[in-house]
Amino acid sequence: MTNLDLSRTLAWVRTAKVREVAQGWVPGATGGERKSLRALGSVAAHLLRTSTPDSSWPDEIRAWMKSTKALPADVVAELDAAVKEGGDEVLAHLYASVVAGPRRRVLGTFFTPSDEVATMLKMWDTTQPAPVTVVDVGAGVGVFTAQAARRWAQAHVTAVDVNPVTLGLLGARMSLPDINGDADRIHLVLEDFTTWLPSWSEGTGRLILGNPPYTRGQLITPKDRQRLLAACDGLCTSRASLSAFITALSLKHLGSDDGLCLLLPAQWLESSYAAGLRRHLLLADRRRVELRLAPAELFSDAVVDAVVLLVGTERADNQPFIVSDWEGTASHPVDRATAGDDGWRSWFDKKASAPRTAGSRKLSELAILRRGTATGANEFFCLSDDAVAEHALPTTALRPMIRRLSGFDTDDITDVEFQQLPSTERKWLLVVTERQAEGTAVAAYIRHGEDQGFDTRYLCQVRSGPWFDVNHDLVTPEVVITTMSRGDFHVVENSIGAAITNNLYGWRWRDDVEKSTRSRVLAWLRGPDGQAALKAICRSQGDGLAKVEPAALAGLGLPAALFE
Repeated sequence: MTNLDLSRTLAWVRTAKVREVAQGWVPGATGGERKSLRALGSVAAHLLRTSTPDSSWPDEIRAWMKSTKALPADVVAELDAAVKEGGDEVLAHLYASVVAGPRRRVLGTFFTPSDEVATMLKMWDTTQPAPVTVVDVGAGVGVFTAQAARRWAQAHVTAVDVNPVTLGLLGARMSLPDINGDADRIHLVLEDFTTWLPSWSEGTGRLILGNPPYTRGQLITPKDRQRLLAACDGLCTSRASLSAFITALSLKHLGSDDGLCLLLPAQWLESSYAAGLRRHLLLADRRRVELRLAPAELFSDAVVDAVVLLVGTERADNQPFIVSDWEGTASHPVDRATAGDDGWRSWFDKKASAPRTAGSRKLSELAILRRGTATGANEFFCLSDDAVAEHALPTTALRPMIRRLSGFDTDDITDVEFQQLPSTERKWLLVVTERQAEGTAVAAYIRHGEDQGFDTRYLCQVRSGPWFDVNHDLVTPEVVITTMSRGDFHVVENSIGAAITNNLYGWRWRDDVEKSTRSRVLAWLRGPDGQAALKAICRSQGDGLAKVEPAALAGLGLPAALFE
């Protein structure tokens, strides 16, 4: 994030005697984090350097910045020096240091470095007219807002975010010298972009810009999912991530003089949930479409494969569809007429996916694949031997659990290998129904979890039935496979019937698959040919790390010789 020293500032923010911000401000944040978020209001108020926030700002932000404490002199000196060197990075670093990465996933908050934002704005200017109005989607602390205001001196910039803290920090950011003179052209909107967008009717020449929330599909509430499905009119299916829904909705609301330039997780390039979105882009032949694969190390606090999508203004003649590297030097056109709406991620790869030969079958024809259980609070549900003993939990409330395969040097996890795991390893999953939870020790442990606020975590809140009952989400595969690797992918059988967490994939064989066929498939997957085939369908995550997605794994072609 930043190399600047903010140790005094962060120490004060984490220990300030303040009340918590409302739980709904940053869903998933712990009580301690919500206190630190309140303390950031004092930081924002100091940076603003005026007695009160602007009267046009949302009421929640104004109240947050008014109920503040004076910063100590050493904090002021450190903060001022750091902000002078890099305002965007400092504010992003403060927020990211207060709210841990796993708890930023509900709102999908990840911050884009300034250099990458500059590249995106230049990318727009190279082929498109300067916008009259810019909207920053999921504006965060305002790196896109600030650069857009500086680059397009006549444009009005609307910063939209559902998070009052990041939007408040953006408000403070507006007082810094580099954009202070542009502040009157910047408007703060504290709303969900997907509900605000239909009411946005600010003229023509509009550019939808930014880094939409990286919120996974399973974190979207059922009610919101139904609303988004209806609004995007077939461009996405129910499994779409929030960023894919936002992209679809943005495309639906583009006028002829409007366009978009968004930084998105690259999964939509190949996922079945976005086939309609990809088809729409192919058919929009009067608009320039450009895809640029972002550097793998783009986000310092997340491993994610990202891509920039540019959709230009509408022209009178057919426009190109371009795929390129980040610098735009290695680019090639796509023939819209012959391109399909699947497998776009492979357009960026030098290696081609492993071909399927005549008579071969997909893995999904032999097995039912699943991602592991998403508990929503691994700190509560995943227990070590030591934790089980500390809380005196009965064995009837526990299931053997696998969180990682690195501790197993075997092709089959048996009870012997499982028992050899250290007592500090989290290897038990709490699996209880409401009736089973009536036991004294289990009930006490659940109360302990509620005291820690685990019941307020998003997935726990929306779980069908009691927040602590993961029975409906339980995944106990017959085969387990790692999702990411710098070397070979570990494929193991699961003889003990352990549950797996959602950082692993697993499958159960279909009933009609013979044992001899299962053995041949597993031997092939572990061998050089199978490993090469797995790596060919992976996405590159940078630094030699490869990741396989569930859809790609399901479509893996198995050689016909395995079935002869």
